[in-house]
Amino acid sequence: MAEENVFAKYIESLFIRIVFLNGSLFHLNENIKGFEKLYSKSKKGNRDNDFMMGARLAIADVSGPTDNGALHFYVTKGKYIVTESNFIEYNEGIVNEFASFVILQSYESFRLFLKSVISLYYSRNPKLIKKHKILRTKKSNFLIRIFNSLFNRKVKCYDMTEIMQDLNTGKFDSRLFKYLRKIAKHYKEFERTNNRNIDFLEFYKVYALCRHAITHSNSIIDNSQIKHFSSYQKKVLNYFTNEGTQSGKRIKLNQKETTEIIVRVCEHAFLIFKSLSIQEGFEWKILKNMK
Repeated sequence: MAEENVFAKYIESLFIRIVFLNGSLFHLNENIKGFEKLYSKSKKGNRDNDFMMGARLAIADVSGPTDNGALHFYVTKGKYIVTESNFIEYNEGIVNEFASFVILQSYESFRLFLKSVISLYYSRNPKLIKKHKILRTKKSNFLIRIFNSLFNRKVKCYDMTEIMQDLNTGKFDSRLFKYLRKIAKHYKEFERTNNRNIDFLEFYKVYALCRHAITHSNSIIDNSQIKHFSSYQKKVLNYFTNEGTQSGKRIKLNQKETTEIIVRVCEHAFLIFKSLSIQEGFEWKILKNMK
């Protein structure tokens, strides 16, 4: 009987998460489009009031005076007002905000998958740990962690999972991909030349920069960064944005564009899964209708 593919649960978990994210985005997008049609019909012949809805935020001064224990509330700066004239624009903004969330979550899910399968591979092949010089951690107490966490005497095996969380993975996780190329010849062969004609290494670098921009820079990739992009990286950037600003390019995505990105994420993950499975002699044809 063939040994169970120990990597399968990680790729399946990744797929389940990303399918949920993609489905949620599709659901939101379809509901908004349906509401747009419904509202358009309801407004025919009634153009007297442009206002649709509005919202502001009221907060309490938790260290200020009260009215016999009852809190006083104060309106903050900022307001959200939807009118008939900006309705479509705001709807696109809602989809873009959730699309950005999907991009962030997919990135983090992929990184978790990547660390998990590499950890598992080295746990199964402990002699390669020293050979590949992978034990470069961010913490000074790493030797203690090696003895307490790396070697599990109870089951007489190495467990890289906890150690991997503290590894210095390098810029754009470059060290993780370096290890992956060392342990999986199939990955090294197809990482940059494949049926998609996509360089997954460069795609991931741009993806990581976009993730950082969404989180820290109001979704703008600065011109100072873009000027250092290769021609291929600029091509990849078009997956994420086509809207220029004075300071750079704003990441702005609709449902279809977001789906295209996360499909590439899943294809990259499957290449990694397939490569490690081949290396360990496991069955990798786990997808429906795959022969």
